[in-house]
Amino acid sequence: MLREITAQSDSSQVEGWWKTLWKTKVPPKFKHFVWKAYHSWLPTNSNLAKRGVKVDSNCTRCGSGQLEDVGHVLWGCKLSIEVWQRCGWWEHI
Repeated sequence: MLREITAQSDSSQVEGWWKTLWKTKVPPKFKHFVWKAYHSWLPTNSNLAKRGVKVDSNCTRCGSGQLEDVGHVLWGCKLSIEVWQRCGWWEHI
């Protein structure tokens, strides 16, 4: 579901989704994380490298050689996929 929301181009649908998220009874920390992930503001290796931090911008967790951006960290990295699958949430994301 979150992957679909982030791919949407219709701003009214995205705005409605955000309003729903802000009204849910989840910790503010979770809402903040989702907001930062949506805007690609999480401190991934790629984002850190863009800010001048000397790090390898590729994913060092899975060794795939892929750029470690928010999409890879949350949905593309084989280790993340394994976590989602073990939680039973992969089909719902």
